[in-house]
Amino acid sequence: MIFRLLNRESAIYFSDMKDLDKIRALVGCITAEQLKYVDYAVSDRVGVFMPVAGQCGYAITKKHTHPAWSFIFCFDSRCRIQFRGEILVPDPSTVFVLSNSEPHQELPSDTVARYIAVLINTQFLQQQLSEYNLALDALSSGMTCKINQRLVDALKEFMTDYEEAAPGFRQLLDAGELKITHLLIRQLFGINRNSTKFLFRMSITRALEYLNAHYGKKISVEDLACVANLSTSHFSRVFKEQTSMSPIEYIMMIRLDCAKRMLRANEKTLSEIALDCGFNSSSYFYQCFTREFNISPSDYRKNFLAAEKK
Repeated sequence: MIFRLLNRESAIYFSDMKDLDKIRALVGCITAEQLKYVDYAVSDRVGVFMPVAGQCGYAITKKHTHPAWSFIFCFDSRCRIQFRGEILVPDPSTVFVLSNSEPHQELPSDTVARYIAVLINTQFLQQQLSEYNLALDALSSGMTCKINQRLVDALKEFMTDYEEAAPGFRQLLDAGELKITHLLIRQLFGINRNSTKFLFRMSITRALEYLNAHYGKKISVEDLACVANLSTSHFSRVFKEQTSMSPIEYIMMIRLDCAKRMLRANEKTLSEIALDCGFNSSSYFYQCFTREFNISPSDYRKNFLAAEKK
């Protein structure tokens, strides 16, 4: 997972650095000089910081703290943190939590560790935790969780919106800080129980849309599983959970319902209806229809037309 660098020379800094007051509200008494090797994006309550050409001067300050809570996204094993008298090397692809009162230090190094530090305003973090009936003390320094792609995408989007600074970007940053914070909370506390079910529902919906558009053609369970982007066995199991039918039963239901409509329209022969509805022969159509409705297709049509004349 590699982030695109922001469009400015990372070795250049400015005494009137953009949003330095907002950065200090989250980080502490940091200087523009200390940030000269860091790409960043910052809103009122969330800051995202990524060293790109050297270490952050403030991060390597001994026993420093931040007004905000820190969430360190580690992408390799070169990030070393002095923490509670120990040197920690967080596992790659994990998020490491530091409270707003926890003294710590990134150890100086000749190599640049690939990480992103996300700092979140303490009061704002508490407000969002309350949405899950959690208090701030549910978090603690040293907590970790796995980085997931949704979090990475949210950080990319936040940084891109800040970099581009197009009209309305502040509103997008406000939305972004909420998204990042809630995704972090959910990942840290495992609050993702329904996401898989939602994705499966979307997959089954795609398969049903395909089926309704192509029921007159030869369709296999493997075809539908491919549309849903699931294995055949997994698709069959999830499909039945969602529809209370097996894929084969559902395909048959769709085809027979279509056949009934066409029989009532009385515009085509039984053989034409059989082919149009996806049956490979009129005899197979006759067999399936009679078994399902306890009446032959021809008698169904006769009874319907007779009832219409009355």
